[in-house]
Amino acid sequence: MHTSATLFSLVALLPLGAASGVAWELSAGAAAAAVMLAVSSVRIISTGEEALVERLGRFERRLHPGLSFVIPGIERVSIYASIREQVLDVPPQPCITSDNAPLSADAVVFFRIKD
Repeated sequence: MHTSATLFSLVALLPLGAASGVAWELSAGAAAAAVMLAVSSVRIISTGEEALVERLGRFERRLHPGLSFVIPGIERVSIYASIREQVLDVPPQPCITSDNAPLSADAVVFFRIKD
C-alpha cells in the first residue's frame, strides 16, 4: 500500500501534461517492442529452399517455401538448405593400378536433398 501511495504522490507532483507524456512514452515503447517482436517472428523461405526449425534446441518442423512464422526466443531457424540439384566436382586423384600403371581418377557427383 505504501508503494501505491508513493506512486500517486509522484503523479500528483507532475504537471498535467507531463503525466500524459509519460503514459504516451510507455505506450509508444510497448508498441515499438510489439512491432519488433512481430517482425522477428516472420521468416520468408525462397523457392528451392527449405529451413529447419528448432524449438529449445530440438528439431520441431520444416519450413517450406513461402511465408512462415516462428516464436522468437523459443524457436530458431537452425539451417537453410537448397533442395535443388547440386554439383560436387571431385578433383583428379593420381592412382596406381595393381599392374603399376599410373592413371588419374576424376569424378562429378550430382546430388539433391529429397527429405
